[in-house]
Amino acid sequence: MVNEIKAHPLQTRLFKMLCEEVGAPYLSLLFYSKSRWLSRGKVIRRLITLRFEVREFLYAKESPLAAYWDEPKFVQQVSYLADIPEKLNELNVSMHGRNTNILSLSDKINGFQGKLNIWRRKALNNVFEMFPTLHDLLEEDENNLLIKNQITEHLDTLSTKLEEWFGDLPGEELDWIRNPLRVEEWDMPLKHLEELTDLQADRTTMQNFHSMSLDRFWLSLTMDYPSISDKAVRVLLPFSTTYLAEATFSDLTYMKNRHRAKLDVRNDLRVAATRNTSARVKKLVEVVQAQGSH
Repeated sequence: MVNEIKAHPLQTRLFKMLCEEVGAPYLSLLFYSKSRWLSRGKVIRRLITLRFEVREFLYAKESPLAAYWDEPKFVQQVSYLADIPEKLNELNVSMHGRNTNILSLSDKINGFQGKLNIWRRKALNNVFEMFPTLHDLLEEDENNLLIKNQITEHLDTLSTKLEEWFGDLPGEELDWIRNPLRVEEWDMPLKHLEELTDLQADRTTMQNFHSMSLDRFWLSLTMDYPSISDKAVRVLLPFSTTYLAEATFSDLTYMKNRHRAKLDVRNDLRVAATRNTSARVKKLVEVVQAQGSH
């Protein structure tokens, strides 16, 4: 339907004129782009918002697609599809950032799994306030819900897929990294357990726990608690998402404009990758001295 209107400039202009005449909240539809993963929910939401204008326009064009908007089941399906991508987008956006790690991201995935279970139970009881577009549609049209089974099956499938994709995420066994004060881990090697006990008693050091990011806190313990620090850093260090790589190339795209076209890409990448990273001067000096000695 979107392509029927957006694919031709004349149709786009005529649809804009129609929206202006009726005072629609928007004057155009949106195209979907796979390279912009946030666009799917926005495209469908714009379509359902302008459904009366789209229906009228398609009937004026004598398009067979217009009849779909006379089917309550189809309208309900589109309404649901406008809501569920937004939930996934919210999860996806919350998992982006420079200070993320596998533990914080696994907590978000587990939290979303819990929400899916709640939404499914609500749907079985005919409560759909968690899907505002569908909820408002049912109240406006006063129609019975025709896609209840489809919604519950889709939520079940989504939960199963998340379990397949992220089934091996870390759980309670790594809670001592999240908060070393409240956890007693007896399955650890003796050396690790002794250091963890000493750390729990080190009130001076633990004062920094809530004022520092998790990775910086454990890195700061390298000298005093080397065994558990190394074990924690090995969990926190691997890249948990592609955000840093995407942010680096976004910075590079911004930097490589027509005024800076002759700059060395390799140098630009280094600048983009390190612009928010403080230099570890002492470590750099040690490396340079070691290389000079050879």
